[in-house]
Amino acid sequence: MSVGRSACSGCVLSDGRFAVLGGCSTGACMSSCEALTLGDDEHWAFLPLVRYSREIFVCVAMAGCIIVAGG
Repeated sequence: MSVGRSACSGCVLSDGRFAVLGGCSTGACMSSCEALTLGDDEHWAFLPLVRYSREIFVCVAMAGCIIVAGG
């Protein structure tokens, strides 16, 4: 990930990547999302931002979307 996070949430996407959303870094809540692609070309890539900064929430990947609740 581009920065360490606490109070974030993650889920596995339908294409097998692992997404990490929101959380806090250096005392500030974040709206950024990143996905980890595994394999020979292992790397983190940015996803579109969540609408609002969030911490301590749940998420699930479903029908090509990430659904977020709480935070």
